[in-house]
Amino acid sequence: MSFKTHFKYLYRLLLAGSVLVIIGINRSYGQSSSKKGIGYKIVPQPDLWYNSVDGVRFGVRLKGEVPGTFGDGPHRLNLGIWGGSKFPNDPVSYYMTFTEPIKSLSNFGSEANVQFKSSIRTGYDDHGISFQKRWQIGFDNANYRNIRFSLSAQKLVNTRYRLFPFLWSRDWLTLATVTFQTNNKNGLGKYRYELMFKTGLPVKTDFFEHFTGSFEQSIKIGSGFVFHGRFFTGISSEKVPLQMEFNRSLASPIDWLDNGFSRARGTIPPVWLKEGWLQIAGGPSLRGYTKQDMAEFFAKRKDLNPNFSSLNLEMDYPNPLDKALKKIPVLGDLVSMRSYLFMDSGSALQFSNNPLIEKVEADAGPGFAASISIPDNKGHMRSVVLRYDVPLWLSHPGADNNPFAFRNIVGISTIINL
Repeated sequence: MSFKTHFKYLYRLLLAGSVLVIIGINRSYGQSSSKKGIGYKIVPQPDLWYNSVDGVRFGVRLKGEVPGTFGDGPHRLNLGIWGGSKFPNDPVSYYMTFTEPIKSLSNFGSEANVQFKSSIRTGYDDHGISFQKRWQIGFDNANYRNIRFSLSAQKLVNTRYRLFPFLWSRDWLTLATVTFQTNNKNGLGKYRYELMFKTGLPVKTDFFEHFTGSFEQSIKIGSGFVFHGRFFTGISSEKVPLQMEFNRSLASPIDWLDNGFSRARGTIPPVWLKEGWLQIAGGPSLRGYTKQDMAEFFAKRKDLNPNFSSLNLEMDYPNPLDKALKKIPVLGDLVSMRSYLFMDSGSALQFSNNPLIEKVEADAGPGFAASISIPDNKGHMRSVVLRYDVPLWLSHPGADNNPFAFRNIVGISTIINL
């Protein structure tokens, strides 16, 4: 191994050792300081996952906080460190954030904070600092506005973890990002929107601009019928890195890192993806074209576009199974079922030549979703959503040559989040 590889390996071992020291200090210091009402609490949790490069990835997650602050106080630590059973080239990986509230800019439900992030895992380095300010509307924590500024440096360092490495740039990305989010209610019902602007800083990156925006609205019609709509658009300048471009049916490659199932090769068997019946939701999300797009990727053909806009519509109708589940104590609070009709449409955008809209593609059919909510160690509910969509109609069926046919897709996470 080169000196650089030895250094990285030694650095990660030292980090792992530091974690163990922190745990030991916490056990002794936490006990001795509990009588005085001060101290710092670190809660370790074992963690186990799998991908085909690391093998079984085992490690520990640590949540650190001042006792009694319930995740809202100062000095918040979120740290995970893992080792792989296959002893890959980078056998130790980690993820860490440290969050410090800014008291002078914070009040109940409306915190301002600074966060430091460092991560080296699944072949990707990501380090940065951010400032975030939240404004909660009343006492309902589902209604808020949030703005976030961040600076980061990122790099793909090991292509073995990527299922489609040809969709990735190998250069360092130095980024400035501004994100604005709102969750609230209007006269129609719940709505949310998110605006995100990224620019490449000319340190080790070519200058580029990248914008995404989405708006979602939910409307209760009555008698169990609910309409959901989502508009998405993404616009990029010429030198945007390939992994940030858009695919019509799947999340952009960079966004696969945000999902534990898609973060690394092999957690989901590649053959499932190759068959085209499993969708990683995100971006335009024209779900009916998943099979076509996966065929392009596995043939090592680029199927990304720097500019894309889409519209996703869903109409919920009464689900008898969900009504039956709601009557079961405990289980009814943890599991919910949806049945709906959907339609997606969208197009790549071409700003350099006419026409602006290249080709409008669409799909439609019935769908079903199951949401399972699991409480964490603090009692907060975390939901896992599985969708089963049947796009019976495609406007451009491709090699199928039949707009109407039985097609089925299992989706991980929702497309419309209301």
